[in-house]
Amino acid sequence: MEEMDAKHMNEQDSKMKIFADSKEAALTAIMAALYAVLTWVVAPIAYGPIQFRVSEGLKGSVIKKKVLIISFIIGNALSNIFSPQAGIWEFLWMPFWNLIGGGSCYLIANKLTYNFNYKNGEYNLFYFVGAFVYAFCIAFAVAFMLAILFALPFWILLPVLLLPEAILIVGLTPVMTRIMNEIEW
Repeated sequence: MEEMDAKHMNEQDSKMKIFADSKEAALTAIMAALYAVLTWVVAPIAYGPIQFRVSEGLKGSVIKKKVLIISFIIGNALSNIFSPQAGIWEFLWMPFWNLIGGGSCYLIANKLTYNFNYKNGEYNLFYFVGAFVYAFCIAFAVAFMLAILFALPFWILLPVLLLPEAILIVGLTPVMTRIMNEIEW
């Protein structure tokens, strides 16, 4: 009898795991598509040495859902289909930097929150630090890419690109983390 109960419990656990994985996959796909579409909508200002991708504001969500790092890797690659620089830079270099930036953001925000004994779900300074690191990684990667491709001065590009990245990622992190706390995914 106990074996039957244990087997039944294992089956239920397995079904719950599949359901949870399905929800994460759906959320990942939704965020990747949303990132790409929001970038395409503002295409005239989404590509080039001066960029303002409103889609960047979604990236603070990785603090609460690390699986969303994959969303921004995929979403970035999709959004760059229409980039004037489409190629290895846009399909490998920038997604790679989304992995580095998103992973760093998640680790900094969560590891430091844990180390400094903040309560789970409590918003704190380390969320901003993690978000700023993400913004810096993306600005660095774009500035480097454009400096190589167009022989533009890296040290001028970096602050020009960092400002909108920081405004969007850092500025919308409180909104995105709140949304991620509220949804049951």
